Amino acid sequence: MFNFENPFGKKDKAEQPLPPKPISQAEKFFEKPACFSATIASEGHPDRNEDDFFVNQENGLFGVFDGVGGERDGAEASRIAKDLVTEFLKYNLSDDNLEQIKESLRESLVIANNRLTEQTAGKTTASVVKIWEDPIGAKKAIIGNVGDSRVYVLRNGQLSQLTIDDNIVRQRYKNNNEAARQVQKRLNNTVDAQRLTADEVLLFNNRNVIYNFLGQKDFNPNIMVFDLLPGDEILLCSDGVSDNLTDLQIEGLLKESVPTDPAKKLIDQALMISRQGQARSKLDDMTAVVVELSDHREKMMKSKDHSENQRLKHLKIGTSVKVQRSSGKIESGWTIGYFEDGYYLVYKKNGLQILDKRVKQADLEKINLSKELSLEELERDIRVAGTTDEILSVLGNISGLQGSQRFYTSNELCEMIKKISVGELSINYLPRTAGLREKVISLIK
Repeated sequence: MFNFENPFGKKDKAEQPLPPKPISQAEKFFEKPACFSATIASEGHPDRNEDDFFVNQENGLFGVFDGVGGERDGAEASRIAKDLVTEFLKYNLSDDNLEQIKESLRESLVIANNRLTEQTAGKTTASVVKIWEDPIGAKKAIIGNVGDSRVYVLRNGQLSQLTIDDNIVRQRYKNNNEAARQVQKRLNNTVDAQRLTADEVLLFNNRNVIYNFLGQKDFNPNIMVFDLLPGDEILLCSDGVSDNLTDLQIEGLLKESVPTDPAKKLIDQALMISRQGQARSKLDDMTAVVVELSDHREKMMKSKDHSENQRLKHLKIGTSVKVQRSSGKIESGWTIGYFEDGYYLVYKKNGLQILDKRVKQADLEKINLSKELSLEELERDIRVAGTTDEILSVLGNISGLQGSQRFYTSNELCEMIKKISVGELSINYLPRTAGLREKVISLIK
């Protein structure tokens, strides 16, 4: 019978101090897994996020929940399920043996399912992972899963989906998990539905229809165990990430060695694709939790913090900046989203649309950090220049010039002058602004 006074069966245990256990070099990778997490609400309903997640690094517990059906109840369902699962495992999860952990994960999901069903409080997916060390020091991931929130592992640069979505594919191959995995893998990397067979198109278009979730009477959680190795990375994510990104894209983002937050990187890329109208594009809540069984990336990020902050001390995340469009026009009102690999990602709202653009660090900083000369100052510097090299030096200190027809960037102007100097371009292409054309004519003569 369910005990309402002690709903999770909390046990009073006498704590016995244990002697310290020797830790090998390999085991040090596993002492406390590094973890990165990120979530964002769908741009279709930015006022609510129907995903939820938890991270408990100390006990090696991680979970992702995704409210089902795009209804307001979804946000409440994912929250209730997360709270019930974490509270139950807090008092009932023991590291004594594998079977007990599997049963605790199963029971936590059953309790969450029963509560949602009894209260008709909505439906949600769930993926819960426990990182466990057995008596001989081997590491395992014990997974409790229902729905299409996924668990992946990246090992030696190769990504594998550990869970199988409880969707139309699993229904089709009910008694053949290997066949289901193969079909799932093909759909996971589809970017052009025209390359699929008619049957595969049906599966692809209906891949988000799930048959197993928390909040239904006929409920059956999937419990599985996976052996871990030093250097493995575990990814838990909602379908907002895995629907927009292919497995190959996820793999590429996770195995990049640059010291950036991999969870945020996954969300940023999935969000960008969701806006592009591709076959995989879908507005949705997005959540990613990345667990690394090595703290190398975390250490790299910490060691990079000082120099990165110095480099970005003027252009911080969230700063409003001017951006040069492809037409050459300098446009204000853009915002920095993040910085990575020498590029800023900037975005701007345009009515109901959100525009985004990757800009080279040097280009954005030149426009926004350089002190622009007034037209009078520019005319003066051009007038006193004695050689074309001095003209190029002057132009290198500005973002560009507005001509009679369009805006010319500094780089464009310099290239034009170089070609004019060797007879490859007519002087008439150079704008007259600030006396530039006349000065170049006089210097060439």
